[in-house]
Amino acid sequence: MKTTEQLLAELADREAIRELPRLYCHYLWTKDPVSMANLFAEDATICIQGMEDYAITGRDKLAKVFARVNARYASQPFIHNHIVELEGPDRASGYSYYEILEGDGEKFLAAGYYHDHYRKINGEWKFQSRKVHMATDFDRVPEK
Repeated sequence: MKTTEQLLAELADREAIRELPRLYCHYLWTKDPVSMANLFAEDATICIQGMEDYAITGRDKLAKVFARVNARYASQPFIHNHIVELEGPDRASGYSYYEILEGDGEKFLAAGYYHDHYRKINGEWKFQSRKVHMATDFDRVPEK
């Protein structure tokens, strides 16, 4: 049986990890690519499923890509259903589902989920990798 201290530590870790996707969306919405990139480990990777050959690795490169995305889209991301699995004291993985609207919130852009791996570095949780799984293409409403 886990001690109260262990349970509290797990709860604190889960909440810190759940904060990462929320902040990711917040910084995307507020067009802050540097803060977005700072949510990632220095050697982190992000890619889109099926386009792994075009993965972006490294915080500096991520900030540049996020700045280009911010310049192209006036997006309003929403994050849902965050699932976290603690895998050790400094490793975890999870899924979070997203919807992205554009501009005034009336144009649907995309939906899908992220498959994330997290790492605790110097007491702070970061994205180690993020794979985007798209249920829709940008600008295409899902079929009913």
